[in-house]
Amino acid sequence: MRDDQHERNVIATVLTYAFVLLILGGGTAVTLALIQATPENRSPTVADSRSVASLIAGAPQTHQLGDAVVVDTGGGELQITLDNVRAGAEGADCSGGSLHVVDATVRLVRGTALLEPAELTARTSGGSQLTTVATALEHPLQATTLTQNDVATGSVAFVLPPGETIVALSFAGGSEVATWAVPDDTSGPLEP
Repeated sequence: MRDDQHERNVIATVLTYAFVLLILGGGTAVTLALIQATPENRSPTVADSRSVASLIAGAPQTHQLGDAVVVDTGGGELQITLDNVRAGAEGADCSGGSLHVVDATVRLVRGTALLEPAELTARTSGGSQLTTVATALEHPLQATTLTQNDVATGSVAFVLPPGETIVALSFAGGSEVATWAVPDDTSGPLEP
């Protein structure tokens, strides 16, 4: 009976501590080790903290292409939609890789925010993190300051290394990061 009471006290203490961390830390970057009792010895053990952290509010969510995602930039909120990944123009200087273009729509929904296309990155199947490249796009997404209800549309480009595919796109504006998964059938060597 005393072991059961001790176990309840340990669990209550851990949950109280986790609640205080969530309140003080805003719930954005808290990692908590899960305490669980094993049936064999009824003593608490520590579970994998990574799986618990993903359940806490700070874990980023992955979206699909076409999803409109709101990102808090600190001074405002941007609603970002990444529509597709497509092959760039043939003959573009890609330094041994292939040019891939992402079409985007960005709407300011609150406050004022600087839209900086360079905050959009791509992660490849080989683990590379790609930044946007300056190239002759027909309608490039321009760096600009957006005010309430402003909408910016355009494209950004990446040079994809040979043999790799784009697996995710991310926008890191302010303290938030939004991530979109890229389906296999749209991210490899594409035909324009």
